[in-house]
Amino acid sequence: MNIRVTIAVFLTIMLSACDLRLTPPPPTVPPPTVPSPALTSALPPKNQPPTGAPPSALPTLVNPSSSTACEAGDPTVESPLSNHHVYLTYTADGINFTSEEERQIIEHASVPDGVLGPDGSLWVYFVNGQPGQHGIFAAHQTADNSWEILDCVRLDGKFEGNAVDPDITRLPDGRYRLVYFLGDFVNRGQIKPDDPHPIYSAISEDGLNFTIENQLLAVKDVTDPSLVQLPDGSWLLAMASPNGVLLASSQDGQQFDLTGVTLPPEGIPELGRLADGTLILFLSKIYLSSDGGQTWEAQSNKRVPGNGADPSIVALSTGDYAFFWKHIER
Repeated sequence: MNIRVTIAVFLTIMLSACDLRLTPPPPTVPPPTVPSPALTSALPPKNQPPTGAPPSALPTLVNPSSSTACEAGDPTVESPLSNHHVYLTYTADGINFTSEEERQIIEHASVPDGVLGPDGSLWVYFVNGQPGQHGIFAAHQTADNSWEILDCVRLDGKFEGNAVDPDITRLPDGRYRLVYFLGDFVNRGQIKPDDPHPIYSAISEDGLNFTIENQLLAVKDVTDPSLVQLPDGSWLLAMASPNGVLLASSQDGQQFDLTGVTLPPEGIPELGRLADGTLILFLSKIYLSSDGGQTWEAQSNKRVPGNGADPSIVALSTGDYAFFWKHIER
């Protein structure tokens, strides 16, 4: 496979979709509840409920299919990602999975990343592939365990159709930090074919309206960032690339440098941290690191739902974990 085909494959994985038809859960397998008290279990600090008070203002529900504020791209052209769908399952320990509770929750949506939202429910961010609405949206789990689209994500007050690959972190003070790749998908971006790919971060109190912080780094052909904070307060960032998963580190979480560590190109990375400080990385395999990400040991006997297709794990206050991924319908 030549390098252009390889890059095209990664750009396809990175996109996403959604005609926003929701698939209700089967009544025979109710998932764990998602209360809002502090976690007592492991994995990952990016998804832990805050220790302080929640944000004072919760986001307002809208119907994104009728919201002109969420327009980006040509509404007459079908998205190439319309066959992407978001799936959900649960695991008791964050490592061992079964297939009994796997189910589709959102059709035509891609690149999911989950978190506990400001309303205490389980949220998932995704890239919307509905024609004319390419960009990051959010949905949440309702009281009857169905899923409801909340709104598109706004960056500095605007819906940005070139912002994709969301990775969301709930900070200890209750705010949300979004890390994303800013590409050139709706003919409004500034990225040239040979330009390095910029990874940005933004901050929000309600999980929908974000203020852009800064560019964390820019590396050629990277996509799909995943961020985790280490026990010493520093940060580790994983990114997909055609040649493998790249890692970058930062002391302050604002400016990142590549560590030189590369993992095999076995899917889209999702970083987390176990209670004992061990790092966990989900690809098509599970990898563990006890030295801050310098070396990794593959857990070859562990199954990963979705086989590394945009995995995302969320630690719940029940001690269980929610696990999202993308399925491409052939």
